[in-house]
Amino acid sequence: MHPFASSYYRQPEHGDIKTDDNDLDAIFRAAINGFGLIEKPVDPVHQQLQILARHRRDLVKKKSKLQCQIRHHLERGLPGFAALFKGDDLWSQATPVPLLRQIAARGGTVNVVKAAGQKGLVEWMKSAEIRVHQKTLERVAVWAANAADPDPTALHHTRVWTTLLDDWQQKTLQIQACECDLASLLVKTPYVLLLSHPGINVVSAAELAGEMGPIENYASSKSIAGRAGLFPSRYQSDEVDRGGNLTRFRNAKLRAAWMLIADNMMKCNAWWMAKAELWRSQGAKSADIHARIANRMTRVVFKMVAGRQIYRHPSRLDRGYVMDKLLTFFREHTISPAVTVRDLKFVADHLQKHDQREEGEKLREAALKAQRSRRKGPQELGTLLVSVLAKLGLAANAEPEIESP
Repeated sequence: MHPFASSYYRQPEHGDIKTDDNDLDAIFRAAINGFGLIEKPVDPVHQQLQILARHRRDLVKKKSKLQCQIRHHLERGLPGFAALFKGDDLWSQATPVPLLRQIAARGGTVNVVKAAGQKGLVEWMKSAEIRVHQKTLERVAVWAANAADPDPTALHHTRVWTTLLDDWQQKTLQIQACECDLASLLVKTPYVLLLSHPGINVVSAAELAGEMGPIENYASSKSIAGRAGLFPSRYQSDEVDRGGNLTRFRNAKLRAAWMLIADNMMKCNAWWMAKAELWRSQGAKSADIHARIANRMTRVVFKMVAGRQIYRHPSRLDRGYVMDKLLTFFREHTISPAVTVRDLKFVADHLQKHDQREEGEKLREAALKAQRSRRKGPQELGTLLVSVLAKLGLAANAEPEIESP
């Protein structure tokens, strides 16, 4: 029972006399009038999703902090090295981190790179059996020749950033393992159908599923918006009427998950990108635009998850394919073919009959392509996908139909 409710029901009878007995009476009155805060039951799958999603989010924040710290110490011994890789390329490309390891093993300062030159860099990477583009090493050699002198304490900074780099790589592996577990849990819930919506990936769908819990606990999309606090607060008395900011009383974690969905829509969904640009031209602030999109997305998500439907939109935008998205995710995370097929079978159970054929056609294309591959892993996956296609009612050896223009 919220203290505001018990206080409201205590004052009419007892006024300014507050005792435990009076509070208990007020709690009973408030409960009878429908103000009891009873949490709906949550099954183990959604509980695990919530725990792992929050753990992953915490790891991502720690990893981001490590990246800032590494950049700071890198500038002391390798001034300008991080600037060679735009945006997030320093962490996402395959070359920078192994190259930093080789530099650190030989002193960790720009003087080491100057002395080695491009030929030395090539030999370093060959000795470590790391494949790298020659243009990248050429760019590094040019940078070293024109870089500023390192800090006098560069060796100490090198020791720090190498330690931080070890921690960063460990966090990266932990995040990948957590994402694999999230995917295996997501396929057991109807929230996996959200992958057909452009702009929603495995991680964002898993976070939303974990924070929302079973969709059966919500009577309508308004219940979702109310619990997440996706509506403006308001104060009205006589001629005074003001508001605008989102209400303070909400489930903070759930609202954060919805704001993440809204942010993804603004970046990856053409329909919502156009709507956001229109609202921005009308003078709406960024926070207001996020709230509008999140509020409207509750209706779309509720209809998809509660109705077990895939994404359909009057704008005729290309929707994503659930199984195709999952297959791509499993490949990127090097998940075994047996686990991949097992999870795809879970997805098939959530699809309606008229949606299974569309999903199966995309999956059949992937199966045929895998069977033609010379690598052992894809061939095994292509063979195992036959059972999934059979569950969808499709023949595995038939070529996909090509629609006439």
